[in-house]
Amino acid sequence: MGYVGNQTTTAFTSMAKQDITGDGGTGYTLDHAVANAQEIEVFVNNVRQEPGTAYTVSGTTLTMTGNVASTDDFYVVYQGKAIQTSVPGDNTVTTAMLQDDAATAAKVDSTLHLSTIKDSSGTNTAITITSGGLIVPKNVAFQVEASDLDQSIASQTNTVAQWEQVQLDTGSYWDSTNHRYKPQVAGWYLFGGVFRFATATGSYVSSYLRHNSNNIAHIQFNTGDVTDDVFSNGGISIPNFMVQMNGSTDYVDASFASENAATLHDSAGTSSLFWGMLVHAT
Repeated sequence: MGYVGNQTTTAFTSMAKQDITGDGGTGYTLDHAVANAQEIEVFVNNVRQEPGTAYTVSGTTLTMTGNVASTDDFYVVYQGKAIQTSVPGDNTVTTAMLQDDAATAAKVDSTLHLSTIKDSSGTNTAITITSGGLIVPKNVAFQVEASDLDQSIASQTNTVAQWEQVQLDTGSYWDSTNHRYKPQVAGWYLFGGVFRFATATGSYVSSYLRHNSNNIAHIQFNTGDVTDDVFSNGGISIPNFMVQMNGSTDYVDASFASENAATLHDSAGTSSLFWGMLVHAT
């Protein structure tokens, strides 16, 4: 007849018989393990034996109270036993059904076809794999630019550089108010960039990379080699430097100073840039 609803996952066989040849002893081995003496019927010379009195069982071990001779007609009838588990239906195996570490490498397809790898929440894409096989991680990084804002500084005054455009900021760690980068991921970061400036000929111009307001790298450039009255659209690098950040309160910014008054972010199509990226998380 037809079956309504989900099919049972365990299949049973009808009662089975096992013939046993007595050896004059009391201990014998069953073909199938049973839970208790009531799950089998034991017959000696076609006389059914009383469970628990004439015999006991433990798994596949049958122990008779009396000895059974080789001439006795000795057999066991199983009342019913599970012999197999049916194949689960499509989309019925859940994560809870799998034991921890049960899926070994031998059971996993060696050629996985992935286009993205999500974060632990399964919401955000952490890694993208292109059709050409390139792995593109979404790393912690930033780049800011100053191209239109002319920032002036007084002579011999170390001044934090201002940046009016955020070109890249994964994680939203750039502080536009204080013009500093404050990542919340602990690790080693690589920072660098370039200043564009205008100042009087013969002046020195210095750039600084600062960690928590302390100068940690410094580059100085002398404009005396140029012949113009004003060194226009000059450039000086922000020191490329590795900095270890604690991921909570640490910050990095860039500053510059000049022997004479100077202007940062000179126009004429040039730009100043400040950038950084996580190299190694700790």
